[in-house]
Amino acid sequence: VDMHHISDTVMTLAAISPLCDGPTTIRNVANIRIKETDRLIATVNELKRLGQEVEHGDDWLKITPKPVTPAKIECYADHRMAMSFGILGLAVPGVTITDKKCTGKTYPTFWDDIQYFCSRVEEASRSEGVHDQPPPEKKPKTN
Repeated sequence: VDMHHISDTVMTLAAISPLCDGPTTIRNVANIRIKETDRLIATVNELKRLGQEVEHGDDWLKITPKPVTPAKIECYADHRMAMSFGILGLAVPGVTITDKKCTGKTYPTFWDDIQYFCSRVEEASRSEGVHDQPPPEKKPKTN
C-alpha cells in the first residue's frame, strides 16, 4: 500500500497487521521518519517486540503476521504510536501501552472514548444476542 499521502495512518495499519491473514507491505513512507520520532523504526521495533516478522528499508516496511507475543509497547512520546498499538491491544490480550498520557497532545480523551466504545459494543452484543445467532444468509445477486 502506498501511504505517502496518508502517512499519519501508517502506524495504525502496521499495528493491526498481525491480525491479517497474510503479509502487509507499506511503502513510500520515508516522510514518517521525521515526525515526533522516527516512526518507521519505532513501528518496526514495536512489531518485533510483539513477535512479528518485519522487514524494512528507508521508505517501506513489510509485516508478516505471527502469533502476537504479549509485550509492553514503547510509545517514544508519540501520540500516534500509543493510539495505533492501543487499537491492537483491544483485539489481542497482553498488549500494554507504556505512556498512555502522550495521547493528550491531539486526543486527550482517547482512552476514555475507547473504553466507552468497547462498553457500548459489549452492551449491544448482549442486548441483541449477537453472539447467539448465526450470521445472516447471503442472498444471491439478481440482475
